[in-house]
Order: sequence, then structure tokens, then C-alpha cells
Amino acid sequence: VGTAAAEGVRVEGSWTLDGEPAAFDVSETLFEVEAAGGAVTVPGFVGNNTECGSHAGTSACPVFDLTWLSYRIRMSNGMLGPLVDGTYPAFFGAQPTLDEMSGNLTFTPAAGLGGDAVLQVAMQNTTAAVNVTIRTLPTSFAPTLSLPGGASVTANENDAVNISISVDDRGGFGGDEMSFLNWTYAVSTDAAGLVSSAAFDASCYAADTTGCTLALSLLAHRFGNANITITAQHGALGTVTPFGVSGSSATVALTALRTNDPPSLKLASEYLIISQGAGCAMTRVGQGAALPLFCNTSTPLRNEYMHFAYDISMGPFEAQTAVSCFGGAALESCENQTGTFTVTPHDAAAAATLFTELPLMTAEGSLIFTLNDAHFGDAGFTLQLFDDGDPPLNVTLNFSLFVLNVNRMPTLSVPPNVSVVQGFNGTLATPLVNTFDYPASFSTGRHEPSGFQNWSFTISSPSDAAFFLPGGLPSISNDGFLTFSLAPNVEGRVSLSLFAQDTGGTDRGGIDLSQTYEFDIVVRDANAPPTFTLSRGVVAVPEAPVVLTRVVPNFASDIRAGPDSERGICAANEGQNCVNQTVVFVVDYVTVSELFTVLPSIDAWGTLRFAAAPSQSGSARVYVRAEDDGGTDPSSPITNSSSLHDFAIVVQPADRAPSFALRRNVSCLADDEVCGCPALTQPQNSIPACGVLDGR
Repeated sequence: VGTAAAEGVRVEGSWTLDGEPAAFDVSETLFEVEAAGGAVTVPGFVGNNTECGSHAGTSACPVFDLTWLSYRIRMSNGMLGPLVDGTYPAFFGAQPTLDEMSGNLTFTPAAGLGGDAVLQVAMQNTTAAVNVTIRTLPTSFAPTLSLPGGASVTANENDAVNISISVDDRGGFGGDEMSFLNWTYAVSTDAAGLVSSAAFDASCYAADTTGCTLALSLLAHRFGNANITITAQHGALGTVTPFGVSGSSATVALTALRTNDPPSLKLASEYLIISQGAGCAMTRVGQGAALPLFCNTSTPLRNEYMHFAYDISMGPFEAQTAVSCFGGAALESCENQTGTFTVTPHDAAAAATLFTELPLMTAEGSLIFTLNDAHFGDAGFTLQLFDDGDPPLNVTLNFSLFVLNVNRMPTLSVPPNVSVVQGFNGTLATPLVNTFDYPASFSTGRHEPSGFQNWSFTISSPSDAAFFLPGGLPSISNDGFLTFSLAPNVEGRVSLSLFAQDTGGTDRGGIDLSQTYEFDIVVRDANAPPTFTLSRGVVAVPEAPVVLTRVVPNFASDIRAGPDSERGICAANEGQNCVNQTVVFVVDYVTVSELFTVLPSIDAWGTLRFAAAPSQSGSARVYVRAEDDGGTDPSSPITNSSSLHDFAIVVQPADRAPSFALRRNVSCLADDEVCGCPALTQPQNSIPACGVLDGR
């Protein structure tokens, strides 16, 4: 018996018994019972029956009459039909009875039939009566659901998931009388927000539905497991709550698989323009525009561009931080990926020339490389970021590094002194700056090859312009040769300075001027040639049968190395230009050298020595000159040699007896047994003196 819809009442009538008014109580005036066909007993329906008095439990108690007054049948849509007077026996399998002794009301509702029946309970022989409504409510049978696609579904994250539901038995009141089902779903998961939304299609709400679909939307970039519980429930019968089970559920196990998204990043610039040898740079993102980046210059030539790559992402919600998880979900429900950078040169050989440490990218996006100070040029690179998803994905970007030449200071080697003799006028035979010895003696700059740039030299005004002729001031050619014209009779030292300038310019801090180098031109006295005098022009000696050395003292006289300053005879103010030179004699040529066993020579004191060959006579001419040790100077036409002198040496023959020979003697005929020529009369005669005549 359901809960009463009205409270119990006190029923009083006009009939009295033993002087007391007729009255009785009923516990309820509305009974809700399940229309299941079973007997229903309402205990103590009638109570507080004062008329029984001392007759309680005897036949003297009052008798009650039960009368059906009206009824309403509940229709299949759950609403009550119109009120009909009278009785409808089909409402009850057994009609209501009232036991006056216990006050219990008993009746049996008909199975499967619902509605309201109004029963009047009246005490006989009195006017005490009350109307009681007995309401039979439907018994609800739960719908039977099944899942044609199975109890588990697997999908990728961000996919649309459709779950098919079959209604095998709609259940309801009185068989299949419900006009519709109410549908709900519930998601149970540790991956918060995995299912972003869900909706049942219209067929779920049809009155005769046999199946429908629940469409789920999965949140992008989330993965995990969830249980989807689907419940179908009968609609309410107006304001009536039926007995039984109004709904049933089916559960689907959902698995959302991880779907890897490619990583992404941005570059601060697609190319860097760097000065050669720089440890930091200015990057350009367009013509005339510049983007300075932070860099670390603690290591020479090592560049570190912080955040060259930025907005680095392994994919939406795929990083290793809790904030990347949607809706603040636990970190375990995010993908927690890490990334690896690779930097690959387009031309490995060119990159190896430009860098001693090839560019690399740190996990934080810093670009690091070390320049090779000796080279400049450009190199392109491919930057790739790989994630560790399944499967691994990557993003590819390209950037270029341009290393611009920075002009280095020219260097040169300049001797401290240039020595020339008085009267020099012209170009030194040896370059002042040896530009041909590149780069040891001269260079337009460190790491700049020969021919890379042109250059010029600038020479200062001399410390004393009087050393030079008008228009003869020192000048230097681009190949390093010094030209000047000295004024007459000057000697001493004059100072000048020199610097070089190349054509590399000064852009990006370049230096095109060398240091200034100082040097002196030292003008010294010209070395005067030595002089001497031969005592005679002919030296005659007799022939000798043996080797005999001839000595002629003072054959050369008045021997002078030059002026007094070259003979150590110096005035007080001549200083270091006063020297004492030594003179030697040189025999350049002897016309008949075979006349001598020891060729002629003259020593420093002028003594002539020679030895004629034994028993030889004749004459020879000797050519001789003197040399001092003052040296020669290619800048001066004057040498350290005197003019050439010559003299004759005559070896007079000894007196001998004359001799002769016959040209031909005939001693015999050829047919003589003894026939021969006599001996030559003179051994010196080389012509045959005798011949054998043939046949006579």
C-alpha cells in the first residue's frame, strides 16, 4: 500500500447507541496500491468504534456497508479518463470487505489495470459515512537495452564516436504502453574532459523506438579511458510515480588513443648576418631592418643566440608541464613529450670552412656556433625538431648564416736603415717593402690572400728636405721600391716614415691603415777606387835552363786606397766615415801563360814576382789592377777597383851555335840488301831528311 494522499478522518452520524452518537474513524481516505493482482489489506482501516463499547468483538458491533460510487480508468498515456458513476467490477479480482471486529479493509486490485475507484463506507442504520478512493498504480517494467557494437569502443583523440543502442524491450506499464523513454548518459574517467559533449539522436525519443545512437565528441589532444553509462527511463505518468523499475542502463568502455601532433616553433630570423671574427652579431630580418639578439661573448668567436627558436611546442597539450594539460588535469593524462633538435648544413664543406664549431640548437632554443676567424662567406642550414611521439613527427625550417669580411690591418716589414752613397739618384735595387714575400713581409691583413685587395704606400716628408734635389723627394711604388734623388755632396742621416692603406675599407669596424713605420736613409761617402803607378812598362829577364823565380821590388808604387779618409788619415770631424782600407792587386790576364811556370803577381807592397819556364824565351803582356776593401754599392757607379794597367815581360833567349839539316839524302836503291836512311843531323828538324827510292 502506498502512502495515503489524505489524512484519516473522524466520521460521525445521527444514530446513537446507549446515549452516545454514532461515530467511527478511518485511517486514510486515499490508498495507492500496485496494480499487480495481489490481495491488499489495510489494517485498522476503521478504528475507534465507540459503538461497540462493551460489545466489542460481538455481533453487537456496528455493521458497515461498502458501495462503489464512481471510477476513472487510467489510459495508456498515463492520464486518467473521465469520471464514470457506478462500479467497474474489473478493477478488482476480489471485491473489498471490511471486518468490523478488526477494522481491516481487504481488496484485490486487478493486475495491469490502473485508475481511481471511489468506495463509500457507511455504518448501517446511521448517517455516518465516508468516501474512500482506492488508486491502482501501474507496475513499471524496465526497458531491455543491448549494444550492437559491443561493450567497448576504441577511437583516436579528437575523433567522433557513435555508440549504437538497441531497445530490445521497451518495458513500461501494462506491457508496452509508455509513449516515450527518457535518455541520459554519464562519463566516468580519470582523464578530465576526455569527452567534451554527447547527444542522443532523435530516434531515441520516438514512441516506438527500437534503437538509437549516442554521438560523443572527444576533446582534442587528450587520451585515456572512460566508462560511458547510458540510461533509458520511462516518462512519468503525469503526477503519478509508478511502482517497479522505471529504467535500465548499459555501459560502454571507451579507449581514446593518443594521436601525435607535429611539433612547432618559430625563428627570430631566417638569416643572421655576422661580422668575421665577431663574438656577437646583429641579425637582419629584412633590408635595412635589424633585430638584435642576446648573445654570450664570454668565449671569443663563440656566438650564443638565446631564444633564436621560440614558441617551441611538441604539439598541443604534449609538453611536460601540468599547465599544458587541458582543464588542469593530472600530468599523467598529458602526452609529456620531449623534443630533439638537429641542425644540418646544406653544404658540409662550406660550413666546415666557416665554423670551428658547427651551429647547434639547445632544447631552450639557443643557437650556438663558433666562427673560424680565417674565413668568411655564407652557409645554409636545415633545422629540424623531432618529438618522441608515436610515430615521431618533426617540423623543418631553414635559416642561413652570412659571415661578412671584416678588413684587417695591413702589416709590413720596413728595415730601420737604407744606406746609399753620395750622389745617388734613382730607385733602390732592393724593395724597401718586400711585397713579393706575401704575407711574411707584407700583407693587406690577416687571413687575406694575395691579390684579395689592392694597396698603396704613403711616405712622409723627410726630416731634412735639403738632402734631396728639387722634385727628388723619396717616393715608394705599390710594389715597395723606393726612389729618390740626393743633392750633391750630402752625407749623413735623414729620417722618414711610411704607412700602407689597403682597399678593404672600414665597414663593420674594419681597419685599412697600417701602423706607421720609421726608417732612415743613410748617405755615406762614395768609395773612391785605389790608384797606383808601375815603375816601368817592360821587364826583361834572360832565359834560364831551370825554374828561377824573379822578384822586382817596388814595381808598383804610389799605392793609394783612395783619399785620406780611406787610408785612415782622418780629420777630427770625419768620425765613422774615416776608414783605413786595404789594397790588393789582381792580375786579370796574361797573354802567353805557357811562358811561365809561376804566373806574374804583385803583392800589397808593389813587388812583382814570376818564374819563366826552363829554356823558354819569348814575351807576354800582363794586365793588372788594384782593389780596396771599401766594397761596392749597387746604387753608385763607382767601384772599389782601379783602372787596368798593363806591362810586358820579355824572356830573352840564350846564345847557341847555329845548326842545319839536309832536306833529303839518297843512300841506296830499294833493292839493296842494306838500305836505310841515316840519322837526322839535327834532332829539331821534324821534316824527314831521307827517303828510300823505289825501284832504282
